Amino acid sequence: MFGRDHNFLVIFAAVSRHGSLRKGAVEVGTSTSNVSRAISAAEERLGVQFIERTPSGISLTDAGRVLRDHAMQQIEADRRLRAKLERVSGRSGAVVRLRCGEGFLADLVEQGLRDVIRAHPDIGLVVDIGATQDIVEAVDTGNADIGIAYALPETAAVRRIATTKQPLCAIVPTDHRTEVANCTILEDFQSIEMALLPKTHGVRQLVEQCADRHGVILRPTLTSGSIAALLHFVRAGHGVTFLPRFSAEVQRQQGEAYIVELRNPTLRTATTTLFVRPQRRLPKAVETVLSCLQDGMQSFAKPKWGA
Repeated sequence: MFGRDHNFLVIFAAVSRHGSLRKGAVEVGTSTSNVSRAISAAEERLGVQFIERTPSGISLTDAGRVLRDHAMQQIEADRRLRAKLERVSGRSGAVVRLRCGEGFLADLVEQGLRDVIRAHPDIGLVVDIGATQDIVEAVDTGNADIGIAYALPETAAVRRIATTKQPLCAIVPTDHRTEVANCTILEDFQSIEMALLPKTHGVRQLVEQCADRHGVILRPTLTSGSIAALLHFVRAGHGVTFLPRFSAEVQRQQGEAYIVELRNPTLRTATTTLFVRPQRRLPKAVETVLSCLQDGMQSFAKPKWGA
């Protein structure tokens, strides 16, 4: 029914993704009134309601959610078709889009993508960073082919390709090493100045779960979505932050930070996850990149203990 109306499906997918007619219109480069008319015309033609208008935007009805899923599947099918046509015509190779947390970037680019870049020059790569919630949403909506996240909630509706235990650690200034020699749990650090990621990040959510369980009050001196900012906070000697080991390994090797393994069960069982959208038929290029990431990234290797 909508198979040939690609433009309408693109519009509806954009509106669904943003929960807003205006933002959806901006994404596809048209006016809000054009978007509204297109959806109203489809609703009238089919005798069903796809959206409900609210003061804060729009929400999807049951029929709207069915249409959204169909739109995403159709857009993905069209994308695969274009990629195949480009390959057979020799014009270009496939493009694989990845989204991950900032803490994965060094490991991803230097290790995980090394074999892709060397052995598969026909595969183009797009890497974006985001918070855990943003990464899951990007994969779910088709804006990313592959997601990499830390402390991914068990309820996340994704297809997990690889999950590896990577405990959360305290990252401490090197000149504080003696002071924290006997600190082994989160409670030991509550009197020290700390920098934390925002609450949209899996690391922060994990720290808060542990804090709530053990009666720890978190009062961060600095809150930032930039892991680089957190590590600068530590390097400057201001206080401590909490990250998985791989996010601060370079700083440890350069003598700029000291890593403390924490013994709280909640923090010890944290994991890194490589994932894709459920029930998606993966293009060959995506399968190739996934294999290289699993084999090459330290984030999916058995963690090395000891600071």
